[in-house]
Amino acid sequence: MPRFHRPDGRINLPPAQRDVQRRCDEFNAAEREFVERLRPLASQLAAIRKQARALGLFVEDRELLACPHCGLHEDVAADGRLLTCRDGDAVADSGLRFKQVGGGKFRCPSCRRLVSVPAAKLVDNEPGNSGAERLPV
Repeated sequence: MPRFHRPDGRINLPPAQRDVQRRCDEFNAAEREFVERLRPLASQLAAIRKQARALGLFVEDRELLACPHCGLHEDVAADGRLLTCRDGDAVADSGLRFKQVGGGKFRCPSCRRLVSVPAAKLVDNEPGNSGAERLPV
């Protein structure tokens, strides 16, 4: 069906298309409202993650690091604290921490070499997954 322009410049749509347009407008309004309600929660979550990081907790925003040169690697304690230990040490925290230098690179506190964040892992056979999918790092 042809569209007809009204004197106010808006387009007169056939009834079926008007109904579709109305539903789209309602959906867009609901989506905007949802985003506005979500925005403060996202800010709160970012603040909580920052506090957790300051307390030495691992907030799972990247993969754990391991230095291939000296064997120092990160681990997470049962209470969520980030630990660094050497290969063979049974969860003995060295107290050393990898320092981020930018672009997914960290400096090993022991041998001072650059270490890259490992790529995202492939996850198979988890409930709800159809095949493997990439998880964000």
